[in-house]
Amino acid sequence: MHWKTQSVAPERVVSEARAEAVRVTKPDGTRLVLHQPEIVGDTLFGVRRDVWPRDGRPRPAVALADVRAIAVRRVDAIGTAVVALGTLALAGVIALGLAWSSRAD
Repeated sequence: MHWKTQSVAPERVVSEARAEAVRVTKPDGTRLVLHQPEIVGDTLFGVRRDVWPRDGRPRPAVALADVRAIAVRRVDAIGTAVVALGTLALAGVIALGLAWSSRAD
């Protein structure tokens, strides 16, 4: 999986993409991953899995005006296929090796 920067407004990403998580880039370059993103008024809220709600702090929030870029996670189909095929090929080689080594001469 990889992050894919979106070319539309954060409001559209959250409402249309139905992403489980978004990665927000702020004007200073810092990035923040927000799970279960939700827009209320002019603010993007979410859950940071490493912080909230275990420590009692309020949900992380970013003003929409402070969102320089927003990205969603996407599955890399080609990469996944390459890994799957490589795994199958390796399993085949191992099976052939075992069959060859157990062959009675």
